[in-house]
Amino acid sequence: MEKQVLEKLLEQKQRIIYCPAWGLSGNLSPAILNALKNNRMLILEMQNKNGDLFAAEQRNRFVIEHANDLWLPYVSPNGMLSRLLK
Repeated sequence: MEKQVLEKLLEQKQRIIYCPAWGLSGNLSPAILNALKNNRMLILEMQNKNGDLFAAEQRNRFVIEHANDLWLPYVSPNGMLSRLLK
């Protein structure tokens, strides 16, 4: 479902902050490359795959503070995002 929503946002030329949970995999699609080229997309990729919760919280705070709208496919009850959104 996340891929479909991302594709629709890209088709509609929306500005996007994209935070892949475990980094980018494979080649970026032409739509993503086009959005990056046109300064409509920011990708915040976690380089530390060891569960650096401080870095994840900093990234999440940045997105919450700078996004006009949020689409969160899942927020675990009592988890970090749940706490930050309160």
